[in-house]
Amino acid sequence: MKIYLVTKVERFWHWVNAVGIVLLALSGLNIHFVREFDVFGSLSAAITLHNIIGIIVSLDYLLWAGYMISSRRIRFYLPNRDDMPRGLIRQTRYYLWGIFRGEPHPYAESGSRKFNPLQKWTYLGVMVVLMPIQVASGLSLLYFIENWTRFRTSIVWDLGVLHTVTAIFLTAFLIAHIYLGSTGETPVEHFKMMFTGYAEPEASHESEGERR
Repeated sequence: MKIYLVTKVERFWHWVNAVGIVLLALSGLNIHFVREFDVFGSLSAAITLHNIIGIIVSLDYLLWAGYMISSRRIRFYLPNRDDMPRGLIRQTRYYLWGIFRGEPHPYAESGSRKFNPLQKWTYLGVMVVLMPIQVASGLSLLYFIENWTRFRTSIVWDLGVLHTVTAIFLTAFLIAHIYLGSTGETPVEHFKMMFTGYAEPEASHESEGERR
């Protein structure tokens, strides 16, 4: 029987965020490498798009944060005692070894467990650390650049470096996220879940592992 794991609000946030980050990465590359990566026609077009999409993604992040806290679904992201360090080791071993041998997933999705230990820690790092830094630095840069005549300070350079470094980490996460999304029972199973909200129950040896 299918499990309902992803609500409509989460799916809306997810796809706005996913498309937004892809466009931000492309427009960011256009801004930094305007001659080598001129995909939007001009530097000004890339900057305008980057700023507009950045504001949309920032508002989308606030939607996610508000919804997760008010609905208490933030609990799915919070590691418990079983998730560390033993759970991290088991999950890492599965991704590096077990998945290629057809072993069952050590932590199957369920109504009480949406993420495995490695996902929990990764998503916490992305959503609680990287995204706030990216949103805050991006909006600050937009403000300082719009008021450039009043703020000709090194803070703009520092914010720019911070914004770029964080963007690199987020882009690396996106690539890894897409790859891991293809490692379900079928390559498209997890992607379908983000459209329908329903996941197919996976085989798991979680209970067996806990008895060892």
